[in-house]
Amino acid sequence: MVAFRYTAVLLSTFFAVLCGAQFVQDAWISPATPDFSSSIQIGKTYEIRWSEDLVGFFGTYAPSIDITDATLWLTVSDDALDGSIKIKEGINVQTTNRVEWEVALTDAQLQRTTKWVFRFLKADTPWAVGTEEISSPPVIVKAAPAEEMTTATTGPPAATGTNENNGEDTSSTTATNTGGARANPTDGTPENSGSSAGLSGGAKGGIAGGVIGGLAIIGGAVGFLLWRRKKTQGEPAQPPADYGTDYKTTTHEVSGVSSPMTQPGPPSELPGASYFQASELEAPHTTPPPPRGA
Repeated sequence: MVAFRYTAVLLSTFFAVLCGAQFVQDAWISPATPDFSSSIQIGKTYEIRWSEDLVGFFGTYAPSIDITDATLWLTVSDDALDGSIKIKEGINVQTTNRVEWEVALTDAQLQRTTKWVFRFLKADTPWAVGTEEISSPPVIVKAAPAEEMTTATTGPPAATGTNENNGEDTSSTTATNTGGARANPTDGTPENSGSSAGLSGGAKGGIAGGVIGGLAIIGGAVGFLLWRRKKTQGEPAQPPADYGTDYKTTTHEVSGVSSPMTQPGPPSELPGASYFQASELEAPHTTPPPPRGA
């Protein structure tokens, strides 16, 4: 009977302690219950908060801690591991209910474990198993996000250097070549700006049309000059007005126009032409009238 009563007391005490521990964690706002439901990230600022109910648990579970001069730590959740980080000391839990902290863990600490706990400890006392404490629900610590490397550009990439053709700087932007490879010479400003590769289809068509038009104009002008020269050579020269009747006159048709023409040579020099004496042309041949009285 005595053993039964003793067992009942132990069980009651155990459940009281268990319920009390759950109540302690419920007094935390961030991180909050249940366990590992909250996460923090390295490099980010995290706000640790608790309610005013947390003050009442110090006298029961950590009477050695001065609630006006407590120290807040981040420690590993697994008691079998070793690791702790002091966040802030000299905290008055009665007048303060939050602490902002920029999460800072080393790579070695994060590789050891990602499960950590916030704990209030006595001033100048590092955390150890069995130390009086007021602990929060466990949290998950995440690594910092990978930094994204971006290169700002205002135009197509180009090699930074000196153009061998004109000695001008061909770089359009400032960029870092981390691979050590030479930049593609086709990127950026082309060295020979006068090459046909830089002309658009419209420009090429305009140039071709201009060349063809110019050749047509030149050909037309040459043809016109040849035609004028041929026409000039085909027209006979007019004789002087004072040469008298020593020249033979005839009619020569040029382009459908009949005009008198004087030929200085004999008729045999112009075959096929009809020649007449000047006297025959000057006075027409008439029959004399019959005598009167006949």
